[in-house]
Parts: sequence; C-alpha cells; structure tokens
Amino acid sequence: MSEAALIQVLQDTRAILLRPDNDFSWSRWKDQEAAVADFDDILRRIRAAETIKLTELEVLYAPTGSLQEVSIESDWGDDFMKLSSRFDRAIADL
Repeated sequence: MSEAALIQVLQDTRAILLRPDNDFSWSRWKDQEAAVADFDDILRRIRAAETIKLTELEVLYAPTGSLQEVSIESDWGDDFMKLSSRFDRAIADL
C-alpha cells in the first residue's frame, strides 16, 4: 500500500462520518461538521506534502478513540474495524 491507500481510507472514513444520524456525543468532536473538518484538514495537509505526525493519525483509529466512539454510538462498529485494519496496513507501508 502507499500514500494513496492512506488517502483512500481517510476519504472513506470521511464519507461514513457524513452519514445522517451519526452520534458524536462521546467523541472529541462536537458534531459532524467538526469531524469532517478534521478529516478535510488532514487530507489537505497530506496532499500539500506537509508534515503530519503519524501519532495524530493513529489516535483517530485507535480503540476507544473518537472514531470508534462515533461508530459504536452510530451502529457502524463493523465498518470501523474494517477501516481501522485498512489504516493499519496503509501506514505500515509508508
């Protein structure tokens, strides 16, 4: 995998965050707009070849992280696990 694979995982995650009825109450984001803005900023920085700390990304996909909290509360926990696995494979190859 490559940077392209990482970008695809981030874009796929962003798309899921745009689903109606997502519950952000247990996440670090106050709402959908804030979550999507975070992903838009990360994607922008990657595309601009800005330095991004890997830890910043790993925290997003970590167990008990904000993404997992949204996924559990919004009934897409299985999708989160798939995204998290894809993310792990993508960053292993960077």
